[in-house]
Amino acid sequence: MTAKSATNAGENTGAKGKLKNADRSVSDDLELLRMIIQESPSLRNVVMDKLQQAKTRIDKEAKSPGAKLAANKSK
Repeated sequence: MTAKSATNAGENTGAKGKLKNADRSVSDDLELLRMIIQESPSLRNVVMDKLQQAKTRIDKEAKSPGAKLAANKSK
């Protein structure tokens, strides 16, 4: 394995680890939101609005030129 391929392998492992941690964090956040909604149904609309705002922001970031460049590099 060359030094460059070893570096790339390390970067990929790090990125995968970060993605797994992000998935776990999102899952924990969603569980917390579910519990909040169950305890206080009146907060449901507030939570749903915040989720929609987050989804919109994520969609915009995913369509940004930087995100497309990063996606192409990972292939």
